[in-house]
Formats: sequence, C-alpha cells, structure tokens
Amino acid sequence: MVVSTWSVANNMDDGITENDVRDGLQNIEAVWDHLYHKEQARLLQLFIEKIRVEPEGIHIDIRTNGINSLVLDLKAAAHQTKEMSA
Repeated sequence: MVVSTWSVANNMDDGITENDVRDGLQNIEAVWDHLYHKEQARLLQLFIEKIRVEPEGIHIDIRTNGINSLVLDLKAAAHQTKEMSA
C-alpha cells in the first residue's frame, strides 16, 4: 500500500518520498483520537472505497488517491511547522 500510494503521490508532487508516505500513514494514529468525529468520517471516506462483509471475512477496498491527499496535507503541515520553529 505504501509503494502504490507513493507512486501516485509522486506523480502529483515529485518531492514526496516513500518515507513521507510511510511516516504520514504511521503518524495518523497519534492524532486520530484528537480529531472531531466529522473529520474522522471525512478521512475514512478518503481512505475507504468499499467495505464488503462476506462469509469468509471482511474485504476493505482502499482508495490510494485519498491517502495521497492526506500525505500531501501532512507534508505541507510538517513543512509549515518547521518554518515556524526556525
């Protein structure tokens, strides 16, 4: 998932690295509980295309372009934070 997300994100902004994508996906847990429910719902709609419950298990189809949008937002926020602290 990281590689496919990075591939699409890299087409949008060639400054995004695979590590940016990995860090963004790993850091979402740290802020999730602090988000309003509407923001959590918006993010879930960005991430998830479809959920299917079948006898053999649950299948979740992920939207990589939604994850790309989040990664771009996180990268911009990190860049702003670095500029403000400098």
